[in-house]
Amino acid sequence: MNTKTLSRLLFVAFLGVGVLGLGGCYGIVSFGREIAESNPEYAYCFLPWVIFLALFALPCFLAVYFALRISLDLGNGRAFTKGNVRRLKIVSRMAFFDALYFFIGNNVFLFLNMSHPGILLLALFVVFVGMVIALLAEALSQLTFGAQGLKEENDLTI
Repeated sequence: MNTKTLSRLLFVAFLGVGVLGLGGCYGIVSFGREIAESNPEYAYCFLPWVIFLALFALPCFLAVYFALRISLDLGNGRAFTKGNVRRLKIVSRMAFFDALYFFIGNNVFLFLNMSHPGILLLALFVVFVGMVIALLAEALSQLTFGAQGLKEENDLTI
């Protein structure tokens, strides 16, 4: 598989992740609205949860944007650039802090009696996935940084 094909496939995959994420956000809000309407005793939880999940989703969509940019650079033959190193580091930090935010927020909602312990167990899975993404992005940024240094050194060789 050549670089152009890989770049296009990555672009389509990341675009699909973004579209599915938007659909998931819409589905979660619709499901929450139905729960709030059918169970008025839980209606007070709807708006805080929507705000919490919107703030959680924002870094995820920014990470998709950075991944799209990296896939475009890959297709243009600029895989090992300082910009890609910077983008991967940003994605790594966003994933780490987003996982931490999700864990702390779920604990706060549990203590405010606005959540269920089962939701906290699901949140642990989300936190684990976020940490794995953070570690993978950090590892890729280190590898890209090393390759970028070698590429610069090689470009200076006559």
